[in-house]
Amino acid sequence: MKELSCTLFAVLGLLPALCWGDIKIAVSVKFFTNASGTTPPFDLWRGPTAGVDTPQEIAQWLVDGCNDSPQLRMRGFQYQLKETIILPPSLDDWWTADARSAAIRSELNGEIDDNPLLYRFDGAAVNIYINAFDTSGTCAKPENGGTMIILGRAVYRELLAHEVGHFFGLCHTQGCQCAGTDEDAEDPPICKTQPGDDGLADTLPDLDSWDQDMLSVIHFGQNYTLSSLAQRADVDAVYTNLMSYHIDDALINLANPAAPIPNPYNFLTQMQLDRYTDNMHAPNREGAISGTTWFLSPTGNDSGAGQFSSQPFSSLNRAHLAVWRDDDIIQATGGTYVGNVIISKKCTIRSNRGPAIFAGN
Repeated sequence: MKELSCTLFAVLGLLPALCWGDIKIAVSVKFFTNASGTTPPFDLWRGPTAGVDTPQEIAQWLVDGCNDSPQLRMRGFQYQLKETIILPPSLDDWWTADARSAAIRSELNGEIDDNPLLYRFDGAAVNIYINAFDTSGTCAKPENGGTMIILGRAVYRELLAHEVGHFFGLCHTQGCQCAGTDEDAEDPPICKTQPGDDGLADTLPDLDSWDQDMLSVIHFGQNYTLSSLAQRADVDAVYTNLMSYHIDDALINLANPAAPIPNPYNFLTQMQLDRYTDNMHAPNREGAISGTTWFLSPTGNDSGAGQFSSQPFSSLNRAHLAVWRDDDIIQATGGTYVGNVIISKKCTIRSNRGPAIFAGN
């Protein structure tokens, strides 16, 4: 019972986070070099002006950015830099390859699949390849067969976190059809003039050109400042979303409209987090994860798989039996769970969508 008590108090914020377990996600960052063996000349957009100079420092800074989302941290995910690798000059054909091109990404992915040792592909990590192309980067979602992320030299802290979101199956809030907002990007009308669908019910239809007032007027018929707290929360859920294109925008400061607040650009909704977690079991992803999330819901079924949000267990006893690693997490949907259970191993329980109450028979 000691571990269970420790974990529940930690979730309530009464004990330090050291009490609970986290699922570590390993990241391997690889840098292409030119024919002379030089690493890319980085243009740190929205980044520090000092203290981030070497490839190791840049890799650490990018990976740390993946931990900026409070919602990811509440789910118990923690990204860790596993290694920084300088690739040989013999691979300089990729030095300035278009990091924003889906075709280039697919070609590189094929080369890596054919010769993983040459490209230092690590099956126990999220693999990031960085070159000297002058823009950001791209990643294929699991259903498209992507096994890695490629970034250009114009990196910024939220960039890797955003691309890792795609790596674990998330679409842009502007819709799954939206591949970018540049005029020459794939399907620009979806991104620029017509909201698409990201397949999730808790993200409002969105365009990168809409501000908070526009989102509020379109969805609730009134300006942001006149909307209810719940309506504003729905607007902010997409406006500050990690998977949106509102990175340059500022938030309305209700206390002082003349002093807008910088957009944190790191929010994720519960349904996004469910999809994110589900796709940790997709090909070339599970090896990077140090633990499994076991879903628990009062409306679940103990004969379900448990590790997918659509197939949660219904009893704490069944979820506890499924736990097999110290970093495993039981993710409980809010509600009441009745039944006796003896906690015989490390068992971290987190809750979402309201408080979870556990009561014996």
